[in-house]
Amino acid sequence: MVTLSDLGVTLNVAVLDLVNKVITTPDNNSPRSVMDTHLMVNLGDAT
Repeated sequence: MVTLSDLGVTLNVAVLDLVNKVITTPDNNSPRSVMDTHLMVNLGDAT
């Protein structure tokens, strides 16, 4: 059974992965990078 803390850890890893992708993306204006940044902002507002 998956607990809430397990989901929290998974979410943190996913966010770190997104951060790494955005930081290492050469073209910061690419749709993927913009979408990731927008998602990170939404997650930041939610916490």
